[in-house]
Amino acid sequence: MKTSFNELETCLDEKSPRTRPLFRVLILFEDEGVSDRAKRLHGHLFQNVKDHCRLETYRWGTKQRGGVEELVETITMADLIIVAGRETSELPEEIQTALRIGLAERRLESGALVALLGRTNIREQNPSALHLFLQKVARKSGLNFFPGAFELPQDDHAYDIDSIHDRAERMTPTMHRILHRNITPIGYGINK
Repeated sequence: MKTSFNELETCLDEKSPRTRPLFRVLILFEDEGVSDRAKRLHGHLFQNVKDHCRLETYRWGTKQRGGVEELVETITMADLIIVAGRETSELPEEIQTALRIGLAERRLESGALVALLGRTNIREQNPSALHLFLQKVARKSGLNFFPGAFELPQDDHAYDIDSIHDRAERMTPTMHRILHRNITPIGYGINK
């Protein structure tokens, strides 16, 4: 059973788990940092519809290579597509192509695309190139478009495994010296 975005209200009236319609969500995310925002949005959606619809969720990292055919197939079936990234980012060309092809081949009459983009200046009103791209493909395919912004910290550290390992190598000798230094207690040796 396929459920369109507009039928979400209808599924709120369903009581039996077997008769609850299926609502598919695709989360496209740039990295785990921005993926957390998409997970929060998904969690909120899940809490609001879990008793009324069956939620099927797919996650896809935009840096993931290969399997683009799977992504296209998932896009064609998704009721809701959440794209989470930084406003300054660009989607890789194969992801852009998969979006265009998948949205053109959609099996559902309606749906929604959410652009959940992080900004270092949340007060900035001008849409980014990524925002405009997502808005254009949503409009072209007849999807409702919902932009959402969240604030990114100014100090954008790279917290990948390599940077964590490098920091650990730099900090471990310092921490070792601090933890294993000989400290003479104040007043030691007086009036023994």
